[in-house]
Amino acid sequence: MSTDHDGARDAATDNTPGGAPASTAGPASGSSGGRPRRRRGLAHRAALGLVPVTLLLAGVEGALRARAWSGGQDEPRLHVPDPYTGYVMPPDLAFVQEGYGGRVEIRTNALGHRSAPLAPVKPPGGYRVACLGGSTTFGFAASTNDATYPALVARSLDKDQPARPVEVLNAGVQGWNLRDSLTNFQLRLADLDLDLVVVLHAFNDLHEAGQARYHARSRARGPEDLLPAPGLLEGLLERSAVARALTTEVARRRIRHRKHAAVDPRGREAFERNLRATAAELRARGVGLLLCTYPHVFPATPEAAAAVFGPKRLAATLLRSPLEYEPLVAGLEAYNDVIRRVAAEEGAWLADLARDLPADPALYVDFIHQNDAGEREKAARVARAILEGPLAAR
Repeated sequence: MSTDHDGARDAATDNTPGGAPASTAGPASGSSGGRPRRRRGLAHRAALGLVPVTLLLAGVEGALRARAWSGGQDEPRLHVPDPYTGYVMPPDLAFVQEGYGGRVEIRTNALGHRSAPLAPVKPPGGYRVACLGGSTTFGFAASTNDATYPALVARSLDKDQPARPVEVLNAGVQGWNLRDSLTNFQLRLADLDLDLVVVLHAFNDLHEAGQARYHARSRARGPEDLLPAPGLLEGLLERSAVARALTTEVARRRIRHRKHAAVDPRGREAFERNLRATAAELRARGVGLLLCTYPHVFPATPEAAAAVFGPKRLAATLLRSPLEYEPLVAGLEAYNDVIRRVAAEEGAWLADLARDLPADPALYVDFIHQNDAGEREKAARVARAILEGPLAAR
């Protein structure tokens, strides 16, 4: 926007040396006509100056959107934009990523999840489970789909319940928090005739504990409340790839250079609201809930942590965390306590993985992600919790 200050400073008339008005022919020759022309000229130049800026921003926006949506032949992408959760995985994708543990092969089903296809209709007498979570459900370091803990739970339940068809959907997506998973359930999984939902969330929620957006989203009554605000400017910014890229970069720089010495209590309250909202959603639909505490192998001090996976792995973990080391570890324990309490108060089943899974670094590729051996240990405990809880109660 341009403001014309020059016109306001001009004299009321353009005097001749003799002091008489230069012309009295009409308004067009006086000051009241000259000032609008000057303002129009400045506005015109300002508008012309905005053209290249607008074209540049439009070009960047188009390039970012094209890159985000290119699922294509040359560079398949594991994530594509989604207005509700930020991103989802595309359906029927074959993808390979290199992780700490080596090569990871990923295949998504028609729902866009790293899981085997589900039958269109649940088989008679069947038992259908969905596992919600972030990268530790998705299987960040699991070498194949079959090595993820949900796939291993399905295999274990099949073996123990040979007369009962069992299907287990891995609905974990890397980077998602609990509200994202709840929204995904509401939009894509609610009509799958599920019997049980397993929830393994804490770490990503802890990372977002200080974000106002995370607090606000925890109060959403449903997916529609998560869409961009109706205002034109707010809606454009929310949908803009340029704005998202700038926001992400600012957040990354802030996380790198500004670490918090304590967990924001509003974040813990928001996490609890999301847990209770998930319990209420499932209860209303007649679906059982199994909550899992979050296992990890963070030692008490950063010095001890550096000795476990090396200083570089520790630095990479802390680089992505908005918290200093001690509050990060204490925060995970506090969130696990919230999970235990909510499970008891909401009548959900509990798999206390934080206490039951061996704190053995040999089962992990970093402080939170299990390798194939760790996925097997995790699956064994979740399967046991299902057999002793939901299935025993049927």
